[in-house]
Amino acid sequence: MRYLDGGGMGCMTNGIKPDRHRRLFHHLTFYGFLLCFASTSSGTIMHYLFNCPVPYPWWTPPKVMGVPRDLGLVISAALVQARGQGTGFDIDPKRSARAGSIRVRPAASHVQAVRDATLVLSTVIARQTETAAKSVAPVTKQLVQGHVTKSGLDFIDGVAMDTVPRCGVGVPLLACGPRARWVAQRLIPAGFDIQDIGADFGAVAGIKLTRSIFIKGLEALFADMALMGAQIDQTDRVLSSIQTTFPSVDWRKISGYHLKRMVLHGARRGDEMRDCADMLAGAGLNAQLITAIAARHAVIGRDAPDYQGETVDDFTAAMTGQPS
Repeated sequence: MRYLDGGGMGCMTNGIKPDRHRRLFHHLTFYGFLLCFASTSSGTIMHYLFNCPVPYPWWTPPKVMGVPRDLGLVISAALVQARGQGTGFDIDPKRSARAGSIRVRPAASHVQAVRDATLVLSTVIARQTETAAKSVAPVTKQLVQGHVTKSGLDFIDGVAMDTVPRCGVGVPLLACGPRARWVAQRLIPAGFDIQDIGADFGAVAGIKLTRSIFIKGLEALFADMALMGAQIDQTDRVLSSIQTTFPSVDWRKISGYHLKRMVLHGARRGDEMRDCADMLAGAGLNAQLITAIAARHAVIGRDAPDYQGETVDDFTAAMTGQPS
């Protein structure tokens, strides 16, 4: 029992709150496995040493230990599933309505969502970040940190380093701030892939935006390559040439994927790249290229709001109005 008490306050739930009920469920699971081992071992002994083959009478050790074993494991799994919910709020009613399908209890407002919460995850887009937090310029994260800590709360800066649709809750996350390690220790058991990189606010935002210079810049290149290739009707030859030069990457597949994301998220990515430009300017670097990339993303995201394509040809068809 010494190592199964959740630190004396109960075990952490998906809502990141200590829960003595969840501690009980963990005990049921633990002792269920012990009984499983004991039941199987006693059955082996009866079979090989005492020549007592199955089926065994109800009063024999395999049966006596086997029934509570099964009950412990089944009940603990069912109760953890039933109680392991968080609470969420989204300004889009359609997304809020889908919350139940991912075991998130929908809230009627952001106030209701955070009431009595020990840990709040705020995921918003760049233009909203002066009042919340996402992957934007380090100086903005520091401003947010100042607002939050004035209220007596702790603030952790976090960014996603891959796409959530592809990775789900396991998307790689970087976190920084004085209590980043505390947060990581509570989110990792819930399935998060989070890495604490230190106490300095704004550090992960700098990493994210520097990565975005490459990713979003590459997407802007893909877009203009595809549009010019379609204009001269030579897209296939251009992609084939790139494939020959860099054979380890499937350029047709990767360009189609990133062009789709550029179209669907162009407005948000344009905001993010403007934050990149501010970061470079603040460091005394020339931000003209990054400003142009920001404008390109914003235009692409505006021109095909209902885009459903998957390939380079789908992209050029949507942009030019020509069938793919």
